[in-house]
Amino acid sequence: MSFNDHSGGGPTGRELFSIMNNPATVGARVFIGNIPAKMEREELEEKFSMYGKIAGLVPKKGFAFVQYENEQSANDAISSECGKMYYGRKLDVKAATQRNEGGGMPPQDRPEMMERDRSPPRGGPPRD
Repeated sequence: MSFNDHSGGGPTGRELFSIMNNPATVGARVFIGNIPAKMEREELEEKFSMYGKIAGLVPKKGFAFVQYENEQSANDAISSECGKMYYGRKLDVKAATQRNEGGGMPPQDRPEMMERDRSPPRGGPPRD
């Protein structure tokens, strides 16, 4: 079975999308980065289910998101697994952040705009 296959009785389709995009549950969501290509979905699920009941799992190539049923489980997984070696790679495990509707970073996480130094901002005085 490949890493991206989904089997078992967990949520699929719209249910999984809803779970993983619910801003109210982002505190119980974990991002796992630097996942080795060898790591199977089952291994990932087994490794992270030891911290609590998993409500949703979205594996991608090189990273995954795990949605726990509660924040304590997510915090336990982060503190226990971040930096651990797995198949020769150090896992990057951290709290997930909520994406805005258009994707990308939420407004509070975006860097401030830098001053423009090459041309006047739009709406400025007309040019000759």
